[in-house]
Amino acid sequence: MDVDPQQVIAFRLAGHGLAAASADPLEPLRGWATQDELGAGLRLAAYGPSTRRHFGQWAGLGTAHAGELWAMVDDECSDVRIDGEVGARVLTRDLARLKDPPTAHGVRLIAPGDPLLLGRDRERLLPDAARRKQVWRVLGGSGLVLSDGRLVALWRGRKQGKRLQVAVDALDGGVPRDAIRAEAERLAAHRGCAGAEVV
Repeated sequence: MDVDPQQVIAFRLAGHGLAAASADPLEPLRGWATQDELGAGLRLAAYGPSTRRHFGQWAGLGTAHAGELWAMVDDECSDVRIDGEVGARVLTRDLARLKDPPTAHGVRLIAPGDPLLLGRDRERLLPDAARRKQVWRVLGGSGLVLSDGRLVALWRGRKQGKRLQVAVDALDGGVPRDAIRAEAERLAAHRGCAGAEVV
């Protein structure tokens, strides 16, 4: 099956609760007999489609061990090509959802360290290498601004007195500033701020 990177992002958003997902949240845990199978299966359920190499990087495993665990769920997987690139696999039960993922609506500020950013195929999420360095820093990385499931900007927040100041760096074209402001206001309360401003 051929898919494009935007389908992969939408598929992952649904899996992380950011789109209208109707799947049973415990479904990825059902049916695997061992912890090893569970580890490889959960990787595919949360960050699929994926490759054996990305699984090994994500789990912190050596190549041989990652290959052994990957093989344990092989009969439950299907091959997919992402932008013509071969080698990725997805759980067969997720093929239909990957082909036609639920649509994400609205603007979301994805914070640094969010589970969505824990996948190892970062170049699919953010093709620009310099921008990737801004997001995946050890400390103080930028977050992502998603608008209707599409990456439109990076953001950084900092407290200024009782206000949360959100700096937005657009990737291409305009960004929905009013919607970002509304999302920043929601976030401000969680950071102990009385309000937010977008700069």
